[in-house]
Amino acid sequence: MTQRDTTIDALRGAAMMYTVCVIHVVYWFGPTPEPLSSALLFEMPAIFFIAGAAQSLRRGPLPTLREMVAGRARRVLLPFAFFLPWFFLWLLLITAAEPSGSMFSFSIGSLAWTDFVKIMLTFGGDKIPYYQYTWFIPCYFVLLCSLPLQARLLRRLGRGFYIAAAVALAAGASVALPSFHHKYIVMNVLAYNVFFMAGYLYYRRMSLRAVAAVALASVALTVADFAAGTAIPMQGHKFPPDLHFIAFGTAWLSVLSIALWRAKLPCRGLVALWNTHGYTIYLYQIIGAYATYRIASPWIGGIGSTATRHAILGCLMLATNTLIALCARLKPRGLFRTSSRNLQIRN
Repeated sequence: MTQRDTTIDALRGAAMMYTVCVIHVVYWFGPTPEPLSSALLFEMPAIFFIAGAAQSLRRGPLPTLREMVAGRARRVLLPFAFFLPWFFLWLLLITAAEPSGSMFSFSIGSLAWTDFVKIMLTFGGDKIPYYQYTWFIPCYFVLLCSLPLQARLLRRLGRGFYIAAAVALAAGASVALPSFHHKYIVMNVLAYNVFFMAGYLYYRRMSLRAVAAVALASVALTVADFAAGTAIPMQGHKFPPDLHFIAFGTAWLSVLSIALWRAKLPCRGLVALWNTHGYTIYLYQIIGAYATYRIASPWIGGIGSTATRHAILGCLMLATNTLIALCARLKPRGLFRTSSRNLQIRN
């Protein structure tokens, strides 16, 4: 049983809106000048921190490993399984409808059997336009399922030593592991575990002075990285995540923690809808992005200002993906067959 914390709910909904309507507009719909595009990439550290924070609110003992795997499979993997038929139908649609040179130009015949395996295992699809975002699913699933084991280690090692060891392990692996095609999968788990466990260990449990000290150190490292140009583009440090990205994510999280210190945020309206159906939106956002493209492509190029174009596209992404959330809430028999409860990112 998890205590209800409306601040966590509000932050979760806002983080999903930021990911879909800001980050994926900036990175999918056209170039954004550096260093701004790099400075915006704090969404995943925030999401994993929130996931860990939500777990810290559980009352009573943690589920066993078997219970955790069963529960997370139902809430994370089952909705993905229902998403796949609609995803493949969409691939057939863009294969038939999109001309060469379109942002979503694609041929389903270009996929080998190995590409289908990668899609099923949620390693993304590098041949499919803008479909790399499902790397999140196995990483999120593994970290949530690992919590009973990590909590057992934590009781023996203590909070401070444990988080320091998690940082050291991620930083060491980023340097020691040789480059290979799927290195990012291993590094995702190790690096995002730092943010996940930081949320679990420290949400509402650190003094303002301690948070300020973390902010001072991590912000100084990040500013030095940006000034030297080593953090630009940050996308290169995010895939796979390395120590530069961990410092960057920590800087953002600590500054946001100070800005929201002891805040009690309500979770209402669109934010509540995106909190409840955030995982559904995350899965189906490629279809929302395609709808946005079809609506905007005939006229958006005539707008000279990049900021204005991105603001309009962000609003369209908000509208199209909110429609997806509303469909999930209505639970028609076709598109969203799993229950509303199972489609939530419940941490």
